[in-house]
Amino acid sequence: MFNLVNTKLSVDQLITERKSWETNEYNASKKRLYSILTNCLSIYYSIQCEVDAREQAELLAAAYNIVVQKNTPIASIVVKLIFGSENVNRVSIYSKVLAIAEKEKVDESDFAEWLEQNGGIESVRKNCTSSKVARETKREKIKTKQNAIRLQLRRVDPFATLDLDTKNIQGEYQLIFSRKNEQTGKLELLGMPQGVHKGLMQQVMNLLDKTLKDRGKLVAPIKGARCVVETDLNPTASNSNTKTKGKAA
Repeated sequence: MFNLVNTKLSVDQLITERKSWETNEYNASKKRLYSILTNCLSIYYSIQCEVDAREQAELLAAAYNIVVQKNTPIASIVVKLIFGSENVNRVSIYSKVLAIAEKEKVDESDFAEWLEQNGGIESVRKNCTSSKVARETKREKIKTKQNAIRLQLRRVDPFATLDLDTKNIQGEYQLIFSRKNEQTGKLELLGMPQGVHKGLMQQVMNLLDKTLKDRGKLVAPIKGARCVVETDLNPTASNSNTKTKGKAA
């Protein structure tokens, strides 16, 4: 029969035992496991350094009568050598941890600390490493900065406009390629490159943002200057010449 007082005494006793187990047996066992896995990682790295790594791994497995398939990862072969192949789930977990450590370029001497910092084996298995979190955080910061720059550019008053057919042009911002005519001293608009890589476009926008911060404006056109487009920049539009003028701000 349930008795609250007696049950609380049992719970208190179990909590004390659990804390003792975590502090002593569990932590010692975990530390020992991390040490064994560190040595596994060392063996794994040494095999991976070989030109014929696959062949060497299979020869090592054969020496210990470990049966492997042609598609068995080398990390799995190493884990099977040390821990046996009976527990398939354990082999899968430990081998994935070794593979992630290799991908993250974790040195053997830092492996145990890396596991600890990233929440242990199970957390690393789910690929929730600090490096991944850092990358995601960096991407979020870049995205936030990009949105801020776009908002800032929307507030800029244009000093000239081009009256072109834009129905086949994708994206809010476009790059227009021009060259300076040394004889006339004018800029000749040559075209609008399509499929510009997002990274290049962002670099340009970063430069515009820096210019805004340094000068307070993007350009300083000559007062009264006019923009004349004599050729259609859109290759999908009409072939007829277009003359569009825009007065400088």
